Amino acid sequence: MSLDLVDLITIQQLYARYCHIVDDADGVSFRQCFTPDGTLAVGDRVIEGAAELERFGNRMARRLRGIRHAVLNVALVGDGDVAEGRAYGITYGTEGDLSLQFTGRYTDDLLRLDGEWLFSRRQFRPDGAPSDPD
Repeated sequence: MSLDLVDLITIQQLYARYCHIVDDADGVSFRQCFTPDGTLAVGDRVIEGAAELERFGNRMARRLRGIRHAVLNVALVGDGDVAEGRAYGITYGTEGDLSLQFTGRYTDDLLRLDGEWLFSRRQFRPDGAPSDPD
């Protein structure tokens, strides 16, 4: 059974909520976007498990003041309680002059747990980073 319209909208809302949560440096809500054993890979750095995800979420916007994230061109495929997503990410700064910070691509594995769609594995590969060897 493929993803229905409700699944697609719910997952799109997860992508949007993630961006707002990162920009707000809300570690608890950031962690709640992932499965309990979820992972986030940013370039070569891997953040694993609830405690590390929460710490990362708390620090992100504090390190990069005035940061804003946007996710574009979300493409989803899935069946039942499992989905894969791809999207472009753009991050820009609002402190002083508006400035592009970086761009890249997200590749995601998503699971529906207890009726809620969550990231189980999320990878952000900044543009200009070496490609994966596979």
